[in-house]
Amino acid sequence: MLSRYIGKKNEEENTTFQDLADMFVDLRIYNSRDKYKRIERRIHQDHLQLLTDIEACPKISVIDLFEAERPGMTSPTRSLVIGKAGIGKSVLSFHVVDKWLRNELLPNAIEQLFHFRMSDLSAIEKCSLEDLFFGLQSGGKRSRQAVVQFFEKMEADQSRYVIIFDGLDEATEIPMENMAFGYHDQVEMPRLIGSILNGRTLPSVRVLVTSRPGAVTNYEIFDKKAVIYGFTRQKMSHYIEKFSAADSNMNKAIEDYIDDNVNICSFCYIPAHLILVCRIVKARMKDERNPELPTTLTELFVVSITNFLVNHHPKFKGPKPDKPVDVIAKLHRPLLDHAKLACYGMENDLVKVTFTEDEIRRFGLEHEVTKCGLLSESRESGVVLITPSSTFCFHHLTSQEFLAAVALVTHGERVQRMLSTASNRQLDLVLIFLAGLLGNSRNTSFLCSVHRDSVQRSIQQNNARLENLMTSVVAREQTNEANSEDESAAHKASTLLLVTMIYESRHSELWRCVSDYVLKDGTELDLRDQHLSPSEQHALTYVLPQTGLTSLILKSCGLRQGNELGPLLAAIGTLGTLTKLSLYNNRDLLHGVSLTSLAGLTALKELQLSLCGLDDSAVDGLVAAVSSMIHLEELWLADNDIGDDGAVRLTTAATRLPQMVDSRTLAANCVTAAGVERMRAARDTPRLWLVMVDWQRPPGQPMYTFDVQGRQRRLTDLETALDTVTSRHPARCSSRGGGGRDSEGGARGQ
Repeated sequence: MLSRYIGKKNEEENTTFQDLADMFVDLRIYNSRDKYKRIERRIHQDHLQLLTDIEACPKISVIDLFEAERPGMTSPTRSLVIGKAGIGKSVLSFHVVDKWLRNELLPNAIEQLFHFRMSDLSAIEKCSLEDLFFGLQSGGKRSRQAVVQFFEKMEADQSRYVIIFDGLDEATEIPMENMAFGYHDQVEMPRLIGSILNGRTLPSVRVLVTSRPGAVTNYEIFDKKAVIYGFTRQKMSHYIEKFSAADSNMNKAIEDYIDDNVNICSFCYIPAHLILVCRIVKARMKDERNPELPTTLTELFVVSITNFLVNHHPKFKGPKPDKPVDVIAKLHRPLLDHAKLACYGMENDLVKVTFTEDEIRRFGLEHEVTKCGLLSESRESGVVLITPSSTFCFHHLTSQEFLAAVALVTHGERVQRMLSTASNRQLDLVLIFLAGLLGNSRNTSFLCSVHRDSVQRSIQQNNARLENLMTSVVAREQTNEANSEDESAAHKASTLLLVTMIYESRHSELWRCVSDYVLKDGTELDLRDQHLSPSEQHALTYVLPQTGLTSLILKSCGLRQGNELGPLLAAIGTLGTLTKLSLYNNRDLLHGVSLTSLAGLTALKELQLSLCGLDDSAVDGLVAAVSSMIHLEELWLADNDIGDDGAVRLTTAATRLPQMVDSRTLAANCVTAAGVERMRAARDTPRLWLVMVDWQRPPGQPMYTFDVQGRQRRLTDLETALDTVTSRHPARCSSRGGGGRDSEGGARGQ
């Protein structure tokens, strides 16, 4: 436990953190400026569905969390790091401690660092600063003189001290306390922490907080905010290499498994999930009797829990069971008791993650805690000074959420009650697990083993339970949306939750239960400005063919190239009823990507591909796809990377396609003056209108436009080019706004 790190650095302890640098994930700074206020609200409401705007912010290191952004600015005293469950927030906090131990965190500027897990602190009713700094740290009480000297030294320069509160989401509600407390004042623990966070107590001490976004109610108290995005694909490979050590066969097996299963790859950006995947593949290599590898998040946790019990429970110290279902059958009673305890912790408005010895006994687990190993004991020598009894928590909040879903399988009324009382987005992962357990037939044997006769007798009712669950979630989301400050953002977050639940259930026909709520006017799906995680992107791929959409807006969704992109484009290509498709402002999404899978969109009238990274290598596929779109009226290709060769091929193809009208924009691409000449020579019809603007042209090189007679005109800037088009085609431009580069209409080159 890192709570021991008080006082001088202990070089012998450094080995504990020798590998942390390899596990650390990227951060991006997030500033609290006025233009980001709406983003802050969405972070809180949408459980880290971040807007693309944040991605433009620079990456930072852990040291940057404690330093001023620019020379002359005040160093931050309150820093916040937010991220999804399992994304690496605790690893970040360990990384900060590691940096301090190595004297790499503001060298010689930090006297002492204190690390606290909020799950430990939430078990303490009252506390003073003296208790916080001495009673909860290994080493126990100190002499009165030592305590006085410590606080005198701290008071002289508070900036030389760092406090880390890891896991704000795992604590009881923290009020923003306005009262300052002395070193010996005994107050309720939430009030003491709230006073520290609010800067009333220890105002100049550097404080770092990690949390899931939903637990933060006041972003304004933090001077600096950062978001953990998780592993990139390259970082996944780095971790897999480290996990496999020198075993090249294991390395290849894990890499192949991830590459061959798009959904697994899509949620391995969360480090905790990648660790589970690595362990499962390793277990499979050692014992071929293990079941086939999981393909969904719920399956992943089913296999993980089973493997964990096999490796830790005394019943399996001898020969291992032939079938995983035998493991659950032998331990179904204690596993169900753990599940009930987990559900008990999720029932209230605030998630309860720590449990007392009395609560452990109430659920009949006093003899199973050490055997199953699903709970860890939070008791430390220092904590005994304040709380004589132990507290327990699940190893990870996601594990608690999965087990809570296991308990709720046969309790539909309880689910509805929890939906009516739980905080917004608090139960999202529980609902996703619940859908996966009820709907996915690969999890049926696990459920039957846990619940025995109660599930076996009514297994045929699972589909009805699943439909009732979806209906209840839709009702909850409608209420949340009505009460939200930003109804549009709340609706999009709800849509992604429902889509993910459908994917986990593997019941695509459930779409009919949610379509009336999700779609605008029954046929339009609009997710603009809603940052899609890889797993959400893959879930959308699964659901799209069932929707019968006429309009799909994925503008500024943070879509990126990866294993998920090909299936997503293929799923979009099945929407023969689609008349409008926008992938606007998903930067670099289509660089070098073939678009032939969109050829099935024969009813399409408008295709928006501006700011998508289209380059010359993608042009041939685009032309092939467009040639089948017999109703296409508008095609927008502005702000891409199309060069001379691609532009000439587009021009030639366009003149051969009678369905193409005079509104093709290539503004702000990479076409040179020589390319413009080649395009003019390739044109053989006055019906095509082209505006060529090269944002990266050499200084002094002019921009050009063609009029419908093919006469070349020299322009001085983009605004002149756009004004020229607007004056010649006022009817086409009047409804789409001006020509600013930041607007969708502007990027179209209208």
